Amino acid sequence: MNKAQIFQQLRETHQNFVTAILNLSDDAFTAAAPAKWSAWQQLEHICKSVRPLVKALQMPATDLIARFGASNRPSKSYDGLVLMYQDVLKNGATASGQFLPQAVMVSDKIGLVENLLADIEKLIELADAHTEEAWDNILLPHPILSSLTLREMLYFMAYHVSHHQKTI
Repeated sequence: MNKAQIFQQLRETHQNFVTAILNLSDDAFTAAAPAKWSAWQQLEHICKSVRPLVKALQMPATDLIARFGASNRPSKSYDGLVLMYQDVLKNGATASGQFLPQAVMVSDKIGLVENLLADIEKLIELADAHTEEAWDNILLPHPILSSLTLREMLYFMAYHVSHHQKTI
């Protein structure tokens, strides 16, 4: 996928997620099946997943490469990245640490949704400032997938939100 396609997918998948969240009643927003996250926990997790990437992309490419390294391989395709993520999930990988959702009040829903959509637009703006060549060169850490190129990380962000929307 090229930049325009990735940006479109990021916007669409996050907007679809937000629409699903906003269409829930307050009870449905906070309800959870046993050993599963509620919709508010899904929303909080997605917000917590996007913020570090926005923060990282505020750094120049040279600083990112100095800190996390440069890729010595081609970026995986979107489908290849999705398969890799699904495999680690099948093997028991789960969110941890800073990516775990905290308590959210129903009254926080609109603010979280607005912040998420703003963060996605900021992510797109910051990613657009890098060349596609840099997207395949910059490595970024991922908590369960190890190091991903920036392109792969953007693929992940587009898929990740869809993965969590399926559980709502």
